Amino acid sequence: MKIFPARSIFLVALAVLMAIVVSCDEDDDDSSSDDDKNDGDSMAGDDDDDDDGGPTGDDPYIFAAEFDPETTFIESIDGDDMWVAALTLSVCDVNDDLSGGNLLLYMMVDENVCDCGEIALSNFVENHGDLLDVDDCEQPKTISGIIAMAGVGEDYFEPGEWCFGIAISDGAGNNSNRIDDVCFTHDPD
Repeated sequence: MKIFPARSIFLVALAVLMAIVVSCDEDDDDSSSDDDKNDGDSMAGDDDDDDDGGPTGDDPYIFAAEFDPETTFIESIDGDDMWVAALTLSVCDVNDDLSGGNLLLYMMVDENVCDCGEIALSNFVENHGDLLDVDDCEQPKTISGIIAMAGVGEDYFEPGEWCFGIAISDGAGNNSNRIDDVCFTHDPD
């Protein structure tokens, strides 16, 4: 059986771009006290468990996330020239179960957080061995990979800054904290 991880990544990237025109709310709580777009807040009044100070329980944890380089570049994927962004994460999972997990992408749309899609971590990372031995949260593991955003010449991938919220899940479905405002610049000129 032949696996096409790059095509899967491309389809997820298309879903991310299409999410820009869709408004959604993480938990359908539209009260003024709902904080589903503020994940770096204090424990008081927090309605999710995101980014409240470090790894806890069975949840994986992201210590840092960045696009490096900070601009898109062209890479050939399955023979097609694609605009891609390279993402690096510093992570741990006390259950050492990231190989069955996902990279979760979020975007702010009309001041609401939209779940823009997920990519299997096993398809995202360049070295599958990076998903092993990630249980030491005193020494987080660095994982990296690329996200295909659009084919070269596609006009829907507009130039400018693109920012995402980044989270991961493990094989048991436990979600990590979310790191918001992880940005890259698309400058095709």
